[in-house]
Amino acid sequence: MSESSRPRTVTRAELYEQVWTTPMRTLAGEYGVSDVWLAKICRRLDVPRPGVGHWVRIQHGQKPRRIPLPPRRELSEKATITPTLDRPVTTGAPPVPRPVSPDVPVSEDLANPHPAVRTLRKALRESRVFDGVLSLIGKDQTLIRVSPSTRDRALRILDGFFRGLLARGHGVIAKTEVGRRGAAWLVEAVVGGMTVEITLKERVTGSVHVPQKAEDRFRAARYDFTPTNRLTLRVGRLYCDAHRSWSDAAKRSLEDKLGEAILGIEEIARHQGEIDRQREERRRLEEQWQRERVIAELREQHQR
Repeated sequence: MSESSRPRTVTRAELYEQVWTTPMRTLAGEYGVSDVWLAKICRRLDVPRPGVGHWVRIQHGQKPRRIPLPPRRELSEKATITPTLDRPVTTGAPPVPRPVSPDVPVSEDLANPHPAVRTLRKALRESRVFDGVLSLIGKDQTLIRVSPSTRDRALRILDGFFRGLLARGHGVIAKTEVGRRGAAWLVEAVVGGMTVEITLKERVTGSVHVPQKAEDRFRAARYDFTPTNRLTLRVGRLYCDAHRSWSDAAKRSLEDKLGEAILGIEEIARHQGEIDRQREERRRLEEQWQRERVIAELREQHQR
């Protein structure tokens, strides 16, 4: 039997370190199994795996957060991996072709806007300017923040983005919900059964207000706020590594990046789903471990 075809034993801690330092397809090739089979072994040992886009973020110089190895009663549990592939697999995974960004046109007016944009437009028109901007507040953060001069452009961008999502079979929600803290806005896309939060904010610069001679210095504002017309579209959860953003830049405007944002929100939806599944699995295993611990303690007391 050749060395490459011999079964290999790996501990849970070793497998955890390997899957977070080597892409699954590459690691599976080293073991002589498919990435699907290796994923089953990870689930059996309760070893969390990187989500969608993890290695792409590393290639772009980012440092995505690791999902910690959850506690387990048998920390030294091992698995024996027997090669199942008939032919050797190269350790270098073939490059995955990047999907082509869809063309997302942005209309020059809002004669017939998306229903969600119509709702947001009405709300912004009824909003009062505070610190130089119009804002729609969500449960955890400000979802829409734009100056009056940038409002129409922001709505046209959202209209193009929402229509691009609709063309790919996704939905969009824009409404208010009443909770314990009052009414809060909800702006989300429904992608593959997952809801992904959407925010659009304009960068506003502030400076200390210098009172004029004829101005009442006791009633004057302390700061002056200046809109920059630079918008940032962000998708994903606020306090989570499953999020991405696109902004106006010197060479490319946000309108030119909406196709990338469509692909990005689909990636984030898959990533959120994987995070939720892993969290639910950890919760289930933790409850099972707690039940087994209580039963063991009761048996020990009974034996006394």
